[in-house]
Amino acid sequence: MVHYNMCPVEPEEGPDAKGFQLRKLLDGGEGPKGFGLRYFEIEAGGASHTHHHVYEQANYVISGRAILTCDGKTLEMSEGCAAYIPPHAVHRFSNAGSEKLVMLGIRGA
Repeated sequence: MVHYNMCPVEPEEGPDAKGFQLRKLLDGGEGPKGFGLRYFEIEAGGASHTHHHVYEQANYVISGRAILTCDGKTLEMSEGCAAYIPPHAVHRFSNAGSEKLVMLGIRGA
């Protein structure tokens, strides 16, 4: 068994990122080899950078409101909503509310 506590906060940087931070809760190292678990926070008015990757990803909104833009389509998400992002899909999360957006993300290996 592997247990992590107080994973460091990593601010995200990119040309269109603003107010985005993540914690890699379980991500490589001695943890799982087939997936990674991440905790995201996006401040009001903030967003992740537009990006894509070779692995699939799923996100769950814990609190707040999000706009997910994925391959040119837009999805509004709120507390309790989940979304799947396939490999290579160009995507970005934006905070659509006036309070902090909090999400969990699971990514493939």
